[in-house]
Amino acid sequence: MLIERPHKKSYLTKIRNVPLLPHERVDSVFSPEKGLVDEPWGEGQLLVTTDERILSFSQNQGSKEIYMVPVGELKGIVVRSSGTKSSTSLMQGLLLLGGAVAIYIVLSYWLTARFTGPNIPIINLDVGPLIILLSILLGGWLLMRYYLAPSTGSATFRGTNWSFAFPFSQSVAEDDMYKLVNSTFIARRDSRAPTRSHQIEDE
Repeated sequence: MLIERPHKKSYLTKIRNVPLLPHERVDSVFSPEKGLVDEPWGEGQLLVTTDERILSFSQNQGSKEIYMVPVGELKGIVVRSSGTKSSTSLMQGLLLLGGAVAIYIVLSYWLTARFTGPNIPIINLDVGPLIILLSILLGGWLLMRYYLAPSTGSATFRGTNWSFAFPFSQSVAEDDMYKLVNSTFIARRDSRAPTRSHQIEDE
């Protein structure tokens, strides 16, 4: 005997101009940045699961893309998470950057003593040391950008002849993504329940 899921009352009749089917009930509304939310909104990426369908809304440079697939055709969901940014790897990156600064100082004096290249008047610096300095600054910027950027994951929904991926923020929405995955599998199970009960009655 299947255990019925508790459902929240939903008065939605359509989502972003996509009408809901008769008696279709919204299960979950998921935002990549916020995780599970109470109501859908009109802009940005959004993932909506109902007791009958999975709807994925995405917008990119003015174009819109909507995936609408029956929940009963779902074969599997693959959740991918990026590696964690450990403090050890951050220290290694900072040490590498510090070593680059030390090498820059040594090379600057060495190049200045042996070569007379073009000089930049405003900052009073030769072109060679300036190129090395800009390379170090670029490396430091890329390092900070990598460690300060939020970690992202993705969930790939797969059917017999279709698949689509939906991103999410690991630090905020990863737990909610697993909740959505579980509720989607429950919806798939419930969508097949009437067929199973009819088979049992026929026997």
